[in-house]
Amino acid sequence: KHRREAPPARRRPMSAHGQLMRVAAVVLSARGALGEAGWRRRPVPFYMYEPSSFSASRCANVSQPFSDKIDHVAPAIDAFASHPWRVEDPAAARVFFVPVSLDRLTKCASASDEIEQMASVIEAGGWYPRVRHLAFVVDWYTWEVGTYNILRARLPELVLAVMEDNAVGQNDFRADCEFAVGYVSNAEYISRFGGGEEPYTPRTLEERTYIVEFSGQVDDRSAYADRRALFTVETDVEIPASFVVAAAKQDDFGIRPCVSSDDVDRCMLPTDVSRQQSQAIRQDAVFSLCLRGDSLGADRWINTMAAGAIPVAVVDDIGELDFLPFRDVVPWLDFIVVLNRTKFRSNPAHAISRALHRRYNSDSPQLIRMANAVKKYRADIDWAAPRSRMAINVLRHAVSCQCKFYTRF
Repeated sequence: KHRREAPPARRRPMSAHGQLMRVAAVVLSARGALGEAGWRRRPVPFYMYEPSSFSASRCANVSQPFSDKIDHVAPAIDAFASHPWRVEDPAAARVFFVPVSLDRLTKCASASDEIEQMASVIEAGGWYPRVRHLAFVVDWYTWEVGTYNILRARLPELVLAVMEDNAVGQNDFRADCEFAVGYVSNAEYISRFGGGEEPYTPRTLEERTYIVEFSGQVDDRSAYADRRALFTVETDVEIPASFVVAAAKQDDFGIRPCVSSDDVDRCMLPTDVSRQQSQAIRQDAVFSLCLRGDSLGADRWINTMAAGAIPVAVVDDIGELDFLPFRDVVPWLDFIVVLNRTKFRSNPAHAISRALHRRYNSDSPQLIRMANAVKKYRADIDWAAPRSRMAINVLRHAVSCQCKFYTRF
């Protein structure tokens, strides 16, 4: 009456090919679950050439003070030297780091000779151009276009970490085999060459003296139009709790002189503001005006983040902020206050007061979220930040940035 159940079939051992296919299926499933962004979180093994292999390491010595804004190579060497992703076997590397400060080649007798020597060392290893090679050349404005052409002609597949523009100054930060890293912070430069500690002391919003600050250069170049408007547009509106000053000895735009130590609302100081002083002012303000200068962003973006202040941008279109580095990991628009350029230039004081003072309340959840985001994401763009993620971001972008030579295979 009762059918007897057949004994369960004995499983045959899975072949090696079957095991491999099962692992592949699991990996592909995990990749789909994590998404492309999560997949890119995997480590990037890299190989670092010895700095002494390059003759430029002598004339372009990274241990000597250079520009306070642009020299990423010194902190990169320190960060990469002990990084857990560094490998000793070149065959295991996904990217090779070339520890030469290309910006400093202006100090060498012949930049073209140094480029040739650098290229010969790289090519002798046999890994270029099969594997990506990374170098920093941040400030294109100190370079002759001809020198850049020599570099690109000699090493066309070299991946370059740049400031935000290309060498010809056409604001093309999406150039092939290039990605933006921004500037170096005052905090990094002072901690390395200033003989003191990092000039960053965490302060709560309640402890800050000023609501908004700006200190910087003003001149007649077109890129400085927002700055000129800030200081020269006549208005009866005051900017309360502000520290907005122009550097000393500016061209005569009718900027009134500051008459006392308490007079700091849109006036010209009698003396220059030092690197330490400007950073101390930012640390004492809730918001910082990030008005462009020679470049789209100027160094005040990184220094605003390092000071824990909230950046304020003046733009015609939100797309103008695409120059900011590492936009895939830093949600910039979550903590930037954006002002319309037309309204700003018409009456800067009114635009600033209306936008910032209605936001300023130390108990405001929105303000607290923005301040916390600034603190969190500083580590993604600043070598000097505690537990900096700058090295990780640089390496990941070095292997993922658009580079036609590597995408055609």
